[in-house]
Order: sequence, then C-alpha cells, then structure tokens
Amino acid sequence: MQIAQQVLFAVALGVTAWLMSKRVGIIKKTIQLGKSDDRTDRPNERLSTMIRVAFGQKKMFDRPIVGIMHFVVYAGFLLINLEVLEIVLDGLLGTHRLFAPVLGGFYHTLINFFEFLAVGVLAVCVIFLIRRNVTNVERLQPT
Repeated sequence: MQIAQQVLFAVALGVTAWLMSKRVGIIKKTIQLGKSDDRTDRPNERLSTMIRVAFGQKKMFDRPIVGIMHFVVYAGFLLINLEVLEIVLDGLLGTHRLFAPVLGGFYHTLINFFEFLAVGVLAVCVIFLIRRNVTNVERLQPT
C-alpha cells in the first residue's frame, strides 16, 4: 500500500511540476515581449543594486513597521520552504519526518518555529489585505 501512495504522490508532483513549467513558459514569453536592453555596463553597480533591492528588500524599510511586516512574509516563505522540502521528500521516499533523526531535539524546536512563522505570515497577509482594501492607502490603489 505504501508503494502505491508513493507512486501516486510522485505522479501528483510530476503533474504539478509540468503545470508549473507551462506557466513559467508563458510568463517567460510575456517578459520577452519587452524591448531588449543592453545591461552589460556597470556590472558591479548593477549586482549591488540587485542584492540590495531584491534580497535586502531595501525599499520596504523606508517605513519601519511595514518593512518588518514585509520581512516576516519574506523570511516566512523562504524558511517554510525547508518544511515543504521535507514534506515532498517524505512523500517520495515513504518516510515520516525525514530530518528528525539528523537534527535530533532541535527538529521539534525548528518545526515549532516554522509553525509560529506560518501564523505570522498569515496574520501579516491579512493586515496587508485590510490595508489595501479597507483603509484605502492612496499609494496602494490602482491608477
């Protein structure tokens, strides 16, 4: 029975990967509709800007409270993906809590942290939805 579950999980994972790759292809084609631009000048400056803006979320911290909330969402989605990786591996390998033996007692602390982080992400997303749709902050409204 366990083999059937693993095969079913692998098929579901494969279908999901296929659907995702099709969607990524559509997005890629849409992006490529734009005009090409020579971006080979100033590589160090461009890399520095990319790291500050994309990874550091620099602009978000112009408003500290909103910046902290964005950080909770950003960090939450990055870290919670470790738990998702374990779930996928457990499904494929037919195991349960694959990382628990490796991490020992720290595993439960880590999982608890991920759960609290998930609640934090959910709460912050609700606050963001209220902010955008109820309080009607001017800069968040479509023009």
